[in-house]
Amino acid sequence: MNFKKSVNTLTTVLLCILFISTSALAYENIEIRNVSPQTLEGPAYYGLSITTSGISDPNLSAYEIHVKLDNGNPYEAWRAYNTQLKPYAGETINIPYRNGSVALVADQNYCVRIRAVYGANITRWSVQCGLRLVLPESPTTDTDGDGVNDRDEYALGLDPNNRDTDSDSVADGIELERGRDPDAPENTRIVIRTPAMDFGLGNHRGTYPNQHQFIEIENVGPHPALIKTIGSDNPEFHIGAFSDVISYIAPDNKIFVPISFLPKTRGVKTGLVTVTPLDTPDVQTINVQGVGGQIPQCSISPSFINFGTVDVHDQAVKTADLTISNKYTGADDEALGAPLVFTIKSTVNGITAATTGFTLPKNKELKIPVLFQHPQKGTYEGRLEIKIDGCGTKTVKIKGVAR
Repeated sequence: MNFKKSVNTLTTVLLCILFISTSALAYENIEIRNVSPQTLEGPAYYGLSITTSGISDPNLSAYEIHVKLDNGNPYEAWRAYNTQLKPYAGETINIPYRNGSVALVADQNYCVRIRAVYGANITRWSVQCGLRLVLPESPTTDTDGDGVNDRDEYALGLDPNNRDTDSDSVADGIELERGRDPDAPENTRIVIRTPAMDFGLGNHRGTYPNQHQFIEIENVGPHPALIKTIGSDNPEFHIGAFSDVISYIAPDNKIFVPISFLPKTRGVKTGLVTVTPLDTPDVQTINVQGVGGQIPQCSISPSFINFGTVDVHDQAVKTADLTISNKYTGADDEALGAPLVFTIKSTVNGITAATTGFTLPKNKELKIPVLFQHPQKGTYEGRLEIKIDGCGTKTVKIKGVAR
């Protein structure tokens, strides 16, 4: 009886501890009550005013705020407003129409989302869409002398106090005349931090760690950079996954694009990787090299075996030799070779190889009998498929007639 009572008491204590622990981990969410256009003081001039449920929890580290066009596209993670906004005692957050990575344009519909950050913990997003900026009355003077009056600069999301909003050395007014975006640099400012890459010795399986590296691309400019394509002129240097997500590089940030060296044959390999930014001819290149090794020397002959015509009543099995070689010439470096592992399969009933698989050491040659058994009259025609590790699949045509 006392034992049961002790167990019940212990269970109650554990449940209390679990309840307390769970409660301690339940961080307060932030909720959007309303979002409206707002005239602001200072150079920001106008923006959005977000009325929230407010959080007074002293464990709150920051709010994370994202704004995007209300067009169905996903939020871009790097387009975030200042996450140090932390109004412990208030419910209103004002975000200006410009913050360095985001420029809000008048008469456009937007979505806003916000969540609370508690150290390494985050809450769910609170989202509101269908928001429309309304431009308040503003002067038509051209404060920064760039050829665009202040009201138009605000409407376009530009900085009326900076004649070159995107810092690309081209004035805003000139960019508008050229039909370009004054808030996007004329020349993408990217720097390749890996201008040359040496992969060393590699094999076709990619089993050496040095065969897999990263291209390091940095955006040193004050505005986002967009990479259009990354390509290699040698398929043995394979560019890894490159998506639209990583093609955007936030200011003062880097991306790392995987590249693998997967040689198909032995010897020194070289290539050129090109990195092409969007809307600029400033193509940058990376010299790559490696040495293909541990790859067999694949040689198969003949490419066609013709048994001719035989008498179906002839009990003798007609044969022909298939030669598979793993030999090296004087120009080859035998140290870079490997045993040749292969399997043979026939697509024709009645014509088969004497063996279905073998491992041929380096600098060796093997003659394999191919048998034409001709069990009945007819034309036997197809191919032998020889699958070789490191050389892919080779085919040999085969044909025979029985009468």
